[in-house]
Amino acid sequence: MGRLLDITGDVGTYYLGVARTARVSEAVMRQRCNIRGHRSRHCHALHDCIQNERVPLDEHGRDVVLWKHAENTYESHFSSSKTWDQIRVKKDKQICLMCGERDESRDHIFFACPFTFTVWNRLAGRLCGRRINPDWSLTLQFVTRNTLSNMDKILVQMVF
Repeated sequence: MGRLLDITGDVGTYYLGVARTARVSEAVMRQRCNIRGHRSRHCHALHDCIQNERVPLDEHGRDVVLWKHAENTYESHFSSSKTWDQIRVKKDKQICLMCGERDESRDHIFFACPFTFTVWNRLAGRLCGRRINPDWSLTLQFVTRNTLSNMDKILVQMVF
């Protein structure tokens, strides 16, 4: 079923009378799981499920470490990308918070958004003159390959 903490939450081990750091073998006594039931229906059903499972004994083989790769999917190898997918908070694509445009791409956020373009224009406009452009590629090209004086080049790059 997975990790007890994933199923019952942080207080689940307390309700079942199992130490938070206990191993399965430490929760077994006389070939039965030594856990207490609880009044909540969720813990009661979990208790019954645990009691119906075969008790892991040494003669059944050693424990193996499994890594959670997805919901109800465990593998013997570690995957940083699968772990990241498990711990990160996934959010839907958002709209631009500055102007409400649906396209929240890099290009839009930095220069195509009317708000951020106005900020860029006010910061770099005097240095760049009419060469200010809301296109990311053209702006990047200008910042890296312009014919400004050395001091102006440095200032444009710092503003960028």
